[in-house]
Amino acid sequence: MFRLFVSSPGDVAAERARAEAVVEKLNAEFKDRARFEAVFWEDHFYSAHETFQDQIPEAADCNLVVAIFRARLGSPLPPDFKRQPDGEPYPSGSAYEVLSAIAKRRGFAQPMRTERPRSATGDQATAAADRRDGATPWPSSSV
Repeated sequence: MFRLFVSSPGDVAAERARAEAVVEKLNAEFKDRARFEAVFWEDHFYSAHETFQDQIPEAADCNLVVAIFRARLGSPLPPDFKRQPDGEPYPSGSAYEVLSAIAKRRGFAQPMRTERPRSATGDQATAAADRRDGATPWPSSSV
């Protein structure tokens, strides 16, 4: 199962409905191979014993985060809500969801290749040009 967190403020209801329809379509199309569970903030019930944002599942714990924005960034968070690593408050609940998910995933990011890729044809002229330019050619087995 792939958990898909949909982060957005309240001014994009139509886009959120579209995201839900896409998830339903993916589940129908890949029913024998994969399952997608969409996490929407409005699908949960919240109590008054803690802040609204504290009760929303953590975006960072999902497999994929989709952020949808239009005119609003989202609702402000209470002053005692957790802070960004630099000590500044998060600008909104939606910003917290996206930024905390990015921060959690930074350790899992793949390093970017520094070598120039060979041409799709793998021709000798391109390989010779790569060597002249000092680029490290990719192994011939990886085309």
